[in-house]
Amino acid sequence: MKTQTRGRLLNRLQRARQRCPGMMPLGETLGFQVERLDAGSAVVVMETDERHANVLGATHGGIPFVLADTAVGLAHLTLLADREAGTTIEMKINFLRPVWKTKLRAEARTIQHGRTWSLLECAVFDEGGRLVAHALATLMRLTEEAAKDRATVYEGRPQLP
Repeated sequence: MKTQTRGRLLNRLQRARQRCPGMMPLGETLGFQVERLDAGSAVVVMETDERHANVLGATHGGIPFVLADTAVGLAHLTLLADREAGTTIEMKINFLRPVWKTKLRAEARTIQHGRTWSLLECAVFDEGGRLVAHALATLMRLTEEAAKDRATVYEGRPQLP
């Protein structure tokens, strides 16, 4: 029964991705897209340009960080049951090289999925396939009252006539 329940949340997330590739208002605002969702993994991509630059002209470190956080968060959610939710408890990121105008690809995978806590990692690559950042995150499963009002899957903004 648990496998079926978990499969339903993954299916809901995959259907939401088909309707809205950004999967959330932040994705629509920043312009990132969820490319892939599987049980325990996710890929998020984004084209960066001068709008994302820091004061020195390189892409601001918040951009790869938000992509990594989104990817690990979604990878974590794919393993949860309907009416459960998740939240990032801690995340660290190592920036390995500067990023300029490029397409970033954040690939997250689950290292350990526990009943309450899970450990995930995310590698962020530039369009040349070079590793530009690596993140490690601890996420927590939220159930019952803690998940209330958090277990809704965003379905995109309504279309205006």
